[in-house]
Amino acid sequence: MIFAANYNDPIYDQDGTFSGGLTKLIDQHSILFSYLPTKIFEYKFPILINANFLTNVNREQIHLDSAWNQWLFHKIGSEIFQWIKELVCNEQFGSQAYYLLPLKLKTTHNILSKCFNQSYETSISHCNFILNRTNQLLRVDQVIMDSTLMSKQLSFINIYSMRQYIMTKLTNSSSEYADQPFIDCDPNLLRIGVRQFTWHDCVDMFKSEIFLKTHSVEDNISMIEYFYTQFSRIEMGCDLHVSIEQIPFIMDQNNCLQASKDIYFSMEIVKNNSRGNSKDVYVHPYVFNWLNQFAPKGIYGWLQSLGVIERTDLTYLHKTILPNVTTYITLENAIETIEILFMLFEKNSIAEQCYFSDHYKPRLPLETYLKSKKDRFLSFDYISNSICKKSNDNLAEWRRFFLMLNVQEELRVIEYQHKLTIQDAIQAGFHRQYLKRTSPDGRSQVDSYSGLKTITFLEYTKNDYEFAKCFWSYVLNNVQVEKLLQNIRIYWTQRGWDNDKSGAMLENAGYVAWFVKNTQCIPTILNTCELAKDVFIDTKEMKDLCDKYLPFPSFSTVHDTKHWQYIFNFKTNLSSDNYFDLLEKIHLDEQHLNDNLERIQLIYSYILKEIPSWSKGELIKIHTRANKMYLLTENNQWKLAKTLFVYIEENGMNNNLGDIIPCLKLDFKNKTERHLQMLLELFNIKQIKVTDLKLVAQDPTPAQIFRNKLIEISPFLKAWLTKLSYPSDVISSIDSILQEKIDFIESDCLQFYFDGKLIQETYVYNDILSQKFYINRPWKGEMTLMELPKKLCQLLNIEKFDDKLGFLLRANKKDIIKHFQKLAIELLIARDVYARMVVIFYSSEETNSMMNRPRRSLSSESNDKQIDNIQLIDISLIATESSMFTTNLLTKIGNNEVLDSDIGIRGEQIIYEYLLNEYRHQLDSVSIKWENEFEESHLPYDILLIRNGKTHYIEVKSTRTCNHSSFPLSFNQIEAIIEHEENYFIYRISLEDKKLFILDNIRRRLKQKQQLSCFLTIESS
Repeated sequence: MIFAANYNDPIYDQDGTFSGGLTKLIDQHSILFSYLPTKIFEYKFPILINANFLTNVNREQIHLDSAWNQWLFHKIGSEIFQWIKELVCNEQFGSQAYYLLPLKLKTTHNILSKCFNQSYETSISHCNFILNRTNQLLRVDQVIMDSTLMSKQLSFINIYSMRQYIMTKLTNSSSEYADQPFIDCDPNLLRIGVRQFTWHDCVDMFKSEIFLKTHSVEDNISMIEYFYTQFSRIEMGCDLHVSIEQIPFIMDQNNCLQASKDIYFSMEIVKNNSRGNSKDVYVHPYVFNWLNQFAPKGIYGWLQSLGVIERTDLTYLHKTILPNVTTYITLENAIETIEILFMLFEKNSIAEQCYFSDHYKPRLPLETYLKSKKDRFLSFDYISNSICKKSNDNLAEWRRFFLMLNVQEELRVIEYQHKLTIQDAIQAGFHRQYLKRTSPDGRSQVDSYSGLKTITFLEYTKNDYEFAKCFWSYVLNNVQVEKLLQNIRIYWTQRGWDNDKSGAMLENAGYVAWFVKNTQCIPTILNTCELAKDVFIDTKEMKDLCDKYLPFPSFSTVHDTKHWQYIFNFKTNLSSDNYFDLLEKIHLDEQHLNDNLERIQLIYSYILKEIPSWSKGELIKIHTRANKMYLLTENNQWKLAKTLFVYIEENGMNNNLGDIIPCLKLDFKNKTERHLQMLLELFNIKQIKVTDLKLVAQDPTPAQIFRNKLIEISPFLKAWLTKLSYPSDVISSIDSILQEKIDFIESDCLQFYFDGKLIQETYVYNDILSQKFYINRPWKGEMTLMELPKKLCQLLNIEKFDDKLGFLLRANKKDIIKHFQKLAIELLIARDVYARMVVIFYSSEETNSMMNRPRRSLSSESNDKQIDNIQLIDISLIATESSMFTTNLLTKIGNNEVLDSDIGIRGEQIIYEYLLNEYRHQLDSVSIKWENEFEESHLPYDILLIRNGKTHYIEVKSTRTCNHSSFPLSFNQIEAIIEHEENYFIYRISLEDKKLFILDNIRRRLKQKQQLSCFLTIESS
């Protein structure tokens, strides 16, 4: 049993980013091998498995009832884990080995799947294949996967307390965790049942007595510094996949940990009075002193932005009273609390921040999106309470009442025309970074604003796809965008002077435009929220280019596009990195490759247009990325760009080069684009021609056994093609290709060299120019048979027949006949007779010797006298100025500029020119007609020559070289030879050698065996 996995050489960027290494197979490539690839796709393993599976003759099905196959599948379930165990201990692979972890097979009612699944479950339970941080191999039930990374933060986390908490609170008593159980998060291990320590678990742990017993105030300072480092440098701590507002990481005066929303900074009166019975929660005095005197610059402001603020009546209402509204009021604090609420009511600060819950049927229901984040929604208890039952039927009256109290039911622009201090603006929801400004002269810090504008709940669009989609769809349809574009006024105080009362007007400084630029709040078709500057405007041109692979807004932007585009500033074109992102995502989406073939060429065309305008620095930057890009080859396979070639010839021929070496797939337009060289240099792609390649065949010999096999299966092949309604001209050409046109050659090894370096080994190669078909011996070898059917189908011009031709090559005649009977394919006796004429040319001495030798006639009655030798003419001597066409055409043929399919018509054209030149002085008495000049005449001759009243029928047989001394004749041509015995001529022209053999008296030559022999092959079933 052999296992194999995908592996690419590891590549590191300049920034240290890693790519390559082990990867699992995609489902489309997951097939079983039984020394050769089978067609068994239903068992989805992440690796290739080769074993002596028992299959049917077509290798399409595996025998389910075979005890041998059942044993093999049972062994797969155990051996694959042993292999992973070895790989994970190898420094070259390490944790990449977990990519190869299989899952249970889902194939139902399948005994082989059951055998594998049983072995899989046993291995999961008993095999120690997981490596912990101390390089100890552990079982699944001995490890804890820490997705929070807290087990690595030894400066403020006690590992043993963490392990004790997990064992006590999160697991049952039968758990057997190792002393060092923690490993890094790995989704592959998560799928097989490894216990995960999540942020939800971590939050509970931070609140537990077990953890707090070992967590000192000094530890808490280290904890605050850690979270500041993590969350201040990245948007919302996206590396940690958790919102910082949810984590209790700030120690209070009671040595407990609190989340930022639940704790206040200490005020002097509180610090001096030190009210121990107060329900208010304040930052621990030691931590508070550190924040004010010793903490790194920025931590204090960061905590403020998270909601840790000094206690005021409004902050106290939002942070303390409202979150605990059902339990907060007591006999002792009732009067004090009502006084606070009354003062806030007078300022209109309560109801305007309240929003109708969905039960009230507001214009825009938002409770579903926001209740878990901020409970500002009006309780429906006012309606459902028993005291109010009489009014239950009059919901509209209750709505009217609450609307009078300024309860909101839709998104709206909130304007602050009055002056707000920085702290007031932060309390109103404006971001601290937006408010950090200096006066126009740069000498003073701005300390207040007027004219600030925002939109209700704008802050909650941050990284919330569903709400952001609802939010922007509504806003674009219902909010007057002009309000958001109005200018604001700033104020500042100069040292030694009073506050500048007039301030200064700021243009283009709207908060909403700043917010969408600096916050991931724009919902995209990728189901993500992005910065507006990273989202593309949804024009048809952009969507045709990028489709579903790059971020477009998931809401319509057709409303007042000009003003909204000013705010959003969506991208209107792609950067160089965007083009690379697009190609990478298409590469990963293998399922839709056929849909993307034209798109890939469109991307290249855009790059070719724009690459001249890219700066030198940009080219250097993306050149590094280009070195690890995968691009599509002519065979629709993704290969590393720097390993690719581009084949360019003036005549458009490709000579199957893409089958030999990986060639970049380019359409004609992109191949001829004038900046193509810049693109190739960017990706380190080399240009190549057929003449640049050298084929080295080791010990080449004629592949006669292989040719005999092809001749043997040709009746079956033609019958099958006929059954499937393939074109008749394709079927009729098979015999001539297999028996006459192509030389089949076998060798021990086929290697291609470029610039003296070996670039590729192959097992099958069809050389179109020389009409030679190379195969590795033995032709029945595994690797040769993998490529052979496809290359033969290309040779025979048969599409989508690879599998069937492979069956004919592998099976014996008995199995083929049995299969044909199953498919109801009738084997007909061929009625056509093909004559294989071999023309043999002798030296003058040999010819004279043979002419003087007594001959025995084919017929006892024949007394035919000897005839002259076959006439040989050097075409190059007749390529005079009067036949310049012939000269030019022969030059092109010598330079391999003429396709093989055009050799026949070019040969006829040369003979026609030759005859016109030969009889140019006798045109009054000579008539020359090229029967196929405008279209195929289907006559048994190509040129009709009438001279002195005598008709000559000329059939032209063209070849590139004189190596081919044999050629086929149709039944009609044989009849014409017999009918026009002395008037039928065959002009055999060798274009590259510039030789013309004129075969006359064909019937007599065959009878006298003079330089001409005839072989007849009769096809039968």
